[in-house]
Amino acid sequence: MSGNELWMNSFVVFAVVLIAVIVVRGILIGTLKKWSSNKEERSRIFYMVQSIINWIALYGVVIYTLFHFRSAQWMFSALFTIGSEPVSVFLLIIAVLIISLTNRISKLFRGYVFPGVYKRYELDRGVQFTFDKAFHYLIMVLAIIISLSTVGFELSALTVFAGVIGVGIGFGMQNIASNFISGIILLFERPIKVGDRVIVDEIIGDVQRINMRATVIKTLDNEHIIVPNSYFLEEHVINRSYSDKVMRLVMPVGVAYG
Repeated sequence: MSGNELWMNSFVVFAVVLIAVIVVRGILIGTLKKWSSNKEERSRIFYMVQSIINWIALYGVVIYTLFHFRSAQWMFSALFTIGSEPVSVFLLIIAVLIISLTNRISKLFRGYVFPGVYKRYELDRGVQFTFDKAFHYLIMVLAIIISLSTVGFELSALTVFAGVIGVGIGFGMQNIASNFISGIILLFERPIKVGDRVIVDEIIGDVQRINMRATVIKTLDNEHIIVPNSYFLEEHVINRSYSDKVMRLVMPVGVAYG
């Protein structure tokens, strides 16, 4: 066979396998939907199993792609170089696979494993949120470091990168850096936490999320206020739930003079 015929046969086999994976995934998810349509508890199990099936299908296809085209020249040809290390399509796919898989594992733990632990030890929403964020950031940083090492990026070069970032922060990213660091302080020092009732600029609301840059507060009118994290460390904020959810409210009552 000529090179073109071999390439065509290889592509046909790959396409058939890809279609088969899609069909099998659809059949399995359809069967799960029929099985979980009656009970609420089954519905939770369904979403977990559906997520696992999607993972297996996606990463199975990626791994099969790497294996199927392992002898293809374009898979290992250098696209560019980092220092003296050539970076190929294969290395890029591996790096993206590591980051993507780590992100999905983080979602799995935060969505299905940790809630049972929180319920068992009766942890409040603020502690749960802090632990979820800390766990996600930690394993994502580790995944990024591993993926950078995979493509040949020398970690010692991160010191130069950090210096460049520092210069950028000094000139134009003060507010972003301030809000990011303030968000970390809020998560660990916890002057406010998820579920607290706070008063910001005479507006009463409940803390919904503490993100990397800003905190989301839901008011009593069901409106959402986006407040920069640094505000809670620099301004006067009333937290009605800081140490005790029981409080005194003064309600004026009018009485007729007669």
